[in-house]
Amino acid sequence: MFNFKFDRPFYKEKDFLKIISIPRSTFYSWQSEWIAQGKDPSEMGKELMKDSSSVYWNGPKFLDWMIKHKIKTDPKWDYEEEHKKKALVVIHNLKKKRNN
Repeated sequence: MFNFKFDRPFYKEKDFLKIISIPRSTFYSWQSEWIAQGKDPSEMGKELMKDSSSVYWNGPKFLDWMIKHKIKTDPKWDYEEEHKKKALVVIHNLKKKRNN
């Protein structure tokens, strides 16, 4: 399995999106799709900290979710194929960051 080392356990959403290099629209689309299926976004790595209005993300948990639900799937529809391609680009970009 892909293993990217994050330098902190949690990131504010804005910082997290910079690290994983994913378009904000794709990121929100995946969350909306997950929630529409009746799933909890915390399974994706979304963390609400007690006594804070900020949303934080658990990087390793999100990557595990993305690999399981976006990459290791057999797309049935064109949009699912696009999601898979975008997830693969995220992994590719993180591998490049890791090797620098």
